[in-house]
Amino acid sequence: LEIGKVIIHNMADMEGEALVRETVIIAKWLACIYRSMDEFGENSEVLTVLRGLPMVLLVGDTLVSLNDRGVFFPLDAEERQKKQKQNRDPLWELERDLHTVHHVLISCQDNVANSQVQHLLEKLGVKRLAPHDIIHHHILPVLKTELWKEKQSGLLLAYMVYIKENIECDSSLVNIDGLRQCAVLLTNHGPRKPGQQPVHFTPLYGVKIDLQSILPGYDWVLVD
Repeated sequence: LEIGKVIIHNMADMEGEALVRETVIIAKWLACIYRSMDEFGENSEVLTVLRGLPMVLLVGDTLVSLNDRGVFFPLDAEERQKKQKQNRDPLWELERDLHTVHHVLISCQDNVANSQVQHLLEKLGVKRLAPHDIIHHHILPVLKTELWKEKQSGLLLAYMVYIKENIECDSSLVNIDGLRQCAVLLTNHGPRKPGQQPVHFTPLYGVKIDLQSILPGYDWVLVD
């Protein structure tokens, strides 16, 4: 563990290719840690230490610890090719917003060592791109804080579309009452939370009453 701590300390001021080269060393170190886990006996203390080290390189060349935020594995090559063909899939938009592990960390060694690094990262809390984890470890934490105000409208829309599509497949995935309090919709007044103020549909969404026509003097908040 101490060897890795020294390497990680030296990485703090690195960037670009130098950071990627050191990440290859970190990957080899993590594979060694994984193979040594049985020797440690009780592994919980080791995992706690590893989670606190800023050793995970993300897409965008940012180093983070796994205590800082929810981190996800990237799509593999086959999944990425499918998503590129399905360019309207909201996951394609979401992946650019997720804190995603740089591919070098999990692909710079042979298949066995790469698999060992991935297994260890999973033990440390890195998530697969699965609906439950994306919603509960990324989307909802953003919507429940002020972070949503920093997001582009297209991304906020992708959040809600992704939740809607997955709820249709599994209604137990999200608590609707909880979602109602944090959901963000695009309106004629910009992004708004319907849990905090009334937001109304327009005839474009199938309602028969056109509020703006009936009561034009009122400043209605309408779904965009």
